[in-house]
Amino acid sequence: VEALAKKALDTYGAVHLLFNNAAVGNSKYTWNYTLKDWEWQLGVCLFGVIHGVRIFTPIMLKQDTECHIVNIASIEGLVFGSGPGGAVYGVSKHGVVSLSETLKYELELINAKLKVSVVCPGWVKTRIFLGDIHRPEEFQNDEIKEDSRDEIIYANMEASVEDSPPISAEDSAKIIFQGIKEEKFYILTHKDQLIKGLVKERFDAILKAFDDD
Repeated sequence: VEALAKKALDTYGAVHLLFNNAAVGNSKYTWNYTLKDWEWQLGVCLFGVIHGVRIFTPIMLKQDTECHIVNIASIEGLVFGSGPGGAVYGVSKHGVVSLSETLKYELELINAKLKVSVVCPGWVKTRIFLGDIHRPEEFQNDEIKEDSRDEIIYANMEASVEDSPPISAEDSAKIIFQGIKEEKFYILTHKDQLIKGLVKERFDAILKAFDDD
């Protein structure tokens, strides 16, 4: 990432728009994930964003010009937990949302010209949606833990796709760029009743805890 930043500065002289976007994943019950599963997914989905923020933020602040960081999370980073089978992915995306929220507060605190947005997409027709994911050899599992109940996970995912249909990457990009133009912090690609209900469920549960005796 440091080499990429140097190349960008050497080539263009400045960085005005940074996209931190990377995702991989596999689905299984939380107790069946191996340590390699955790290391692989968190290394890409969470630490990929962390490295981008860590390296580029000081550069963009030093420029003292209008610029923007866009972190790609997922709707899984806003809803109650994550879908069944998505513990590692959900942890990573909640982390990206929290990182982005904290960065937003910090940039506002110092009156920076640098802005930040966090994109929380629903289903988008990308390689991860199609199952076309490369997993490096060092993160391959020595032991695959199969569970006869996995079919429940996949049935739940299929129902989710039916209730909140995927959009194309091109349509997703249009929504994201419009959100950047409007300087929105949370940018959502899906606003259907399923997504809205899942987000509401999370915050209703939190608020209810305040009312419990």
